[in-house]
Amino acid sequence: PEVLVYMAFVSVAGFAQPSYELGYAFKLLRVALLLVTAAFDVWGFCLGVVGIFILLCTTKPLVGKGYLYPLVPFNGKALLRLLVREPISRDNT
Repeated sequence: PEVLVYMAFVSVAGFAQPSYELGYAFKLLRVALLLVTAAFDVWGFCLGVVGIFILLCTTKPLVGKGYLYPLVPFNGKALLRLLVREPISRDNT
C-alpha cells in the first residue's frame, strides 16, 4: 500500500511541473536515487538528495532561466510574484 501511495504522488506531481525536459530529468534522477539508496542505504539516500539538489542548482535549461530561478540565484521580487499572485485586471479580460 505504501508503494501505491508513492506512485500516485509521483504520477500527479509529474503533471504539476512546467518544463517538459525537467520531467524526463526527474524520471532519470529517480532511478539513480533508487540505485544509490539500494547500494548505500540511508547515507546513499542523503547523498543522492544532495546530489540532485546541486544538479538542479547548476543546470540551466535550453531556454529561459534556471530550474530553481527565484531561489537560485535569489530574486526576492520574482519569488514574491510567484508566491503571491496579482489579480487580473478587468481591462485584460
